[in-house]
Amino acid sequence: MHRADRVLSISNSEIPPNEEKNMDLLRHRILLLPLLLFAILFAVDKIFYIGAVRDRVLLYKKVEPDMYDSRRDLLDQLIAEHPKHINEGRRIGVILGSSRSAEFDTLEIEKVLPGTATYNFSVPMGGIAHAYYYADLLKKNGIKPAFMMLEADLVNFGNPSLAFALQYDFDPRFVLEHTDFLNPDDPVSGGFRPDEADTFFLKYLFALYRYPLDPKNIIENYRTVGDTGLRHLEFRWQHRKLIELSNREHLGGIPNPLKIEADEEALSRDAILVRDRVLGDGRPSATQLLLFKKLLAHAKREGIPLLVYKPVVSHAFEKIVRDTDASFQDTVARALADTDTFLYSDPEAEGPLQCRAFVDALHLSGVCYPELTFRVFAPLRPILADRP
Repeated sequence: MHRADRVLSISNSEIPPNEEKNMDLLRHRILLLPLLLFAILFAVDKIFYIGAVRDRVLLYKKVEPDMYDSRRDLLDQLIAEHPKHINEGRRIGVILGSSRSAEFDTLEIEKVLPGTATYNFSVPMGGIAHAYYYADLLKKNGIKPAFMMLEADLVNFGNPSLAFALQYDFDPRFVLEHTDFLNPDDPVSGGFRPDEADTFFLKYLFALYRYPLDPKNIIENYRTVGDTGLRHLEFRWQHRKLIELSNREHLGGIPNPLKIEADEEALSRDAILVRDRVLGDGRPSATQLLLFKKLLAHAKREGIPLLVYKPVVSHAFEKIVRDTDASFQDTVARALADTDTFLYSDPEAEGPLQCRAFVDALHLSGVCYPELTFRVFAPLRPILADRP
């Protein structure tokens, strides 16, 4: 045996067993430090899910989280009010769309479809995935609507609207039920791409991934508005009260009787500005196309009349959509052709609206919605007349 080996052997043999055990524990504790650090950071991250903290971190103008959260509140309201509607013989309608459908009001719809209470689940950039999610939630809560209205154009099918839903919508059950990691395009088990599922779970589990921290936003939230003495933060709280009022009195609809009208030049500029934000690369999302098929299958299987509505937009934005994919809307309409209880509603198919004032390139002025409501929902009359 070499001299060095003998020395090492002697040195090891001279270490008392208790000290050797303590060294092993120390090594194991060091290995646990990264896990402990992760657990601490994970716990600290959850602080940003607390409402009072989140309000101060998010820029006051960022109202999308409140709108998406309010739809879950509206669902709870519908579940609670469902027995009352049944006892009174009132039918339940459901609107599934984006902010372009937010101003459809149950009170105006009831003038077209008497005896109907219509809950509006529209959200900013609401797409097909958002619509199917709420159709699925309704079924799981034992609610079968008398009809569903689905807003559907290239914006609703695009990747940007899906990105909004992945950030603010869904729950783990829904995403896992509609994700096939081996075959995302499977018509039964497929839906979300693996990277989309990863994105959802990261945003679901980590608050700062869903609501990024920016100190400038906090400063802006506490800035006062002119000489009013009110902070910008008050805007969020007032907006939240309006949403709650909308749920109580208008079942989620946000009617606005004011006429706000931008000129054609402003609408053209706005159409160019929002094009990339709402259409992305101009291609429909594979995920939303698949979930659209699932939504059609769900409505057909459950016997729920489905009204698919092509939203009215400015001429400038309509041209951008045609230049991007002229045949897409025809594809949507053809998908409904084989089912008697599926309707396609293009409100301007037989002529333009008399009231065609636009707030911006995408949003019709609230004063035009009574006329629009009649054109969109009147085709449901014959179908609902034959149903209890």
